[in-house]
Amino acid sequence: MRHWLRIDNNLFRVNDTRFMIEFSKSNILRHDSERSCTYSEVTHAMILNEIPITDIDDSDVISRILPLVRECTYELKC
Repeated sequence: MRHWLRIDNNLFRVNDTRFMIEFSKSNILRHDSERSCTYSEVTHAMILNEIPITDIDDSDVISRILPLVRECTYELKC
């Protein structure tokens, strides 16, 4: 699951949640990550990496630029 937030001329933030099932152990792993930085940092990185400015609306492209702010994995027992 992905939550994508873009506030023009202010910031970008991407929150990803992934679930992985371990059938052999009968549990579920939940992995959360948050990536975030300012709008100007993203546009600057896009220029340096020669990424077209038209890709500014693509969460997959932008998430590769954003630095990792937080990452956590939880084990959920079934």
